Amino acid sequence: ATALAQHARGAATLDLTVVGRPDLAAETPIVLAGWGDLDGAWSALRATHEITPTTGYTTRIQATTAP
Repeated sequence: ATALAQHARGAATLDLTVVGRPDLAAETPIVLAGWGDLDGAWSALRATHEITPTTGYTTRIQATTAP
């Protein structure tokens, strides 16, 4: 999985690609643990599901820190 968090205007954003997760969708609450500075509550803004011959089923999650 890859992750990128940026702090802008006091809010953090996350762009994460994981093995396919059909249960993830926009507005899904996400709790990260074991990710260091990224640990905590997040809210999914967008979840994009993709199946390709090279990577198989993946889910890209774009999220912001939960209110």
